Amino acid sequence: MHSLLHLGLGAILVLACGAATARFTSFSTPAEPFAWNMSLLKRRAFWIGVFVGLMFLYSDYKFDKAFVHPIA
Repeated sequence: MHSLLHLGLGAILVLACGAATARFTSFSTPAEPFAWNMSLLKRRAFWIGVFVGLMFLYSDYKFDKAFVHPIA
């Protein structure tokens, strides 16, 4: 259950990074700050944000694995 929650929150983080990057690097976006439409997927900034979100998840994974101390 914990891993499913972690996976779901990771997916939300990746999509939020992509949407925020696409929104805040584009000056032609209408007044709705996070309008989700298909043209968002065509923006290079969205995919750059998705890559940044994946880097966040990877660094979190590596940090978690580096500081795991077995009890025995």
